Amino acid sequence: MPRNPHAAIPAPRGSMWIADAAAYLGLSIHTLYKWRQLGTGPASFAVGRKVAYRKDVLDAYLDSLQAPRHIDTAPTRRSRRTRKPAAA
Repeated sequence: MPRNPHAAIPAPRGSMWIADAAAYLGLSIHTLYKWRQLGTGPASFAVGRKVAYRKDVLDAYLDSLQAPRHIDTAPTRRSRRTRKPAAA
């Protein structure tokens, strides 16, 4: 008898189990479980007692983390002002 009969169950089409999603995102499984509990991070769904993520949702989540570059939002350099010596 196999040790884990659920280990061989494939994820739904276009989806991956939480362990695979964590590896895909470069996060720990614990982080994804915590985000799921808090309602943050990429959307997930349950298949029985297992948690799955759609690959397109993970890709969209990764894309949303990249800040868009705008010419008008480039950081400006502050000038250094020297303090005037205190009047004696």
